[in-house]
Amino acid sequence: MSRARNIPVDLHRVAQLADTTATVAENAAVAAEKAQAAADRAQEVSIQVTEGARSHRKGLILLLVLGIVGVVALVVWKKSQGAPPEEEIADLRLAAEEHVGSMP
Repeated sequence: MSRARNIPVDLHRVAQLADTTATVAENAAVAAEKAQAAADRAQEVSIQVTEGARSHRKGLILLLVLGIVGVVALVVWKKSQGAPPEEEIADLRLAAEEHVGSMP
């Protein structure tokens, strides 16, 4: 009969252990969800950093190409402005020959 009286006490202890186990399992599930959310955020940040680097690289390449085109355009413009036409060169040669011929 003494054993029969201990059954409710033993069941009470089992119920406490089951409650503690359920709480631990629930906390583990919450921690796993938080870890998954952190991993997802880390992946998103990694993707954004990669895209940002690509766009920065594209911007630098575009700037370099525009600079080269600008330099080439400036050189062509300067050459077209600085070089006298052939007629002017011929006139200058004739004037120089006449000037040299008129010297005593």
